Amino acid sequence: MANIAQVLKEEVSRIAKKEIKANTAVLKRDCIRLKKDVADLKRRLAAVERDNKLLMKQTAKVKAVVETSTTTSEDLKKIRVTGAMIIKLREKLGLTQNALGQLLGVSGQSVYQYETVEGKLNLRDKTKAALAQVRQMGKREAQKALEDMG
Repeated sequence: MANIAQVLKEEVSRIAKKEIKANTAVLKRDCIRLKKDVADLKRRLAAVERDNKLLMKQTAKVKAVVETSTTTSEDLKKIRVTGAMIIKLREKLGLTQNALGQLLGVSGQSVYQYETVEGKLNLRDKTKAALAQVRQMGKREAQKALEDMG
């Protein structure tokens, strides 16, 4: 009789293990999928943090340039901006109207309109300040500034 009890005990144990394995297989798959999702999210977060850090550096550089700008309102009043000057500046820097517009903080259409006007242009102080900075740039600096912007 001891043999039958032993055989029954082993058979019950075997069937219980089989049932447990079948029930936990789904949980294991879900656990593996969740671990992969967490790893993917960690990678994406690291990429976003890298991009954010880069943007913060670029923003700090732009702020430093704006803060160290020595153009005062008196200097801006002295600047006489004409359409011909805009054309010459754009050609000197080898920029398109859209690219110069990005540097000045205006649209390419605005640059086109500036270029077609004869005589003195009435620009906002912000645009005049940006124009004063762009006038001090060379081709390489202008290209680098465009790359940093976008």
